[in-house]
Amino acid sequence: LRKGKPHRQRHHTVSTKGFPQTGRLKKELSLQHKKKTMKARLLLIGILLAYALVPIQAQRAFPYPAMPTSLHTVEQRASYLSEHYWDNFDFADTLALQDKELAEQGFVNFIDMLSRFDKEVVRKGIATFTTKAYNHAASKEKFESLIEEYCADNQSPLRNDSLYILFLEGMEKSAAFDETEKERISFKLEGAKKNLPGTTAVDFTFSSEDGKQHQLSDYKNQKVILYFYDPECENCNKVSSWLQQQKIPADITILRIIADIHLYSLYNLKTMPTIYLLDKGNKVILKDCTAEQLIKKISTGNQQRYENHQSINKLSESLLEASA
Repeated sequence: LRKGKPHRQRHHTVSTKGFPQTGRLKKELSLQHKKKTMKARLLLIGILLAYALVPIQAQRAFPYPAMPTSLHTVEQRASYLSEHYWDNFDFADTLALQDKELAEQGFVNFIDMLSRFDKEVVRKGIATFTTKAYNHAASKEKFESLIEEYCADNQSPLRNDSLYILFLEGMEKSAAFDETEKERISFKLEGAKKNLPGTTAVDFTFSSEDGKQHQLSDYKNQKVILYFYDPECENCNKVSSWLQQQKIPADITILRIIADIHLYSLYNLKTMPTIYLLDKGNKVILKDCTAEQLIKKISTGNQQRYENHQSINKLSESLLEASA
């Protein structure tokens, strides 16, 4: 219902011709009329709301692509989904961009889906997304923000360094970004590529809490938790106290390191504290993780939580049913 100036209510009178004009009767008739009027108004409001909600509900469903029935293998379906996921989404529609059930939820489902595919399929999907998403200012701003929030933020359950790098590489090549914007993107990209999971952590010299000089490579035969912190950081002290209460395996060494300017650049430190989990050989297992993520990882090991092929089949079968 549109908001505006309220209309003046007309006070209808009820004819009491043929009835004794008693005050009690007038009140009863007036009360009955008010009840009937209220019911009629509620019914009208209900009808108006029902019609008003129809287009809203229809808009809240993300417009997934129709899956061709000719695609049978997991690889074929994965490739098709990654490249055609955004075919029916209107990036110029500012209302759709503001609707969390459309733009934001659609993007979340997209990156969750990509995390299950091989890198070549993911690369094609992001390349297709890049050609469409940044051609309009509002869309460009919206999705760049979502990429940071969901792919780069260590608080995000969908944080994914590999996807983040591919998105940044797409932006860096896109004509939709000017040179100043590309400098900012290149800076982010350089930091994102440092000390990735699976790579060997960059060696550095640091002073332990007892004042002795050490190198990270001195601990290459051990599993290590790197805990970069600032002594004046209140949150660092809270996180450190919480970690001390957790059960950390005896074969893992915790290195508490005061972050200096050199380390901020070397390890792309964004917040304090910053935590890394390293395997033997200084291989990065977790980069810039939360304390909770660290404890969960060392408690569960490298157990794979997703059954990728089943997930892809389930999604593609749903799309086939929807397009049938």
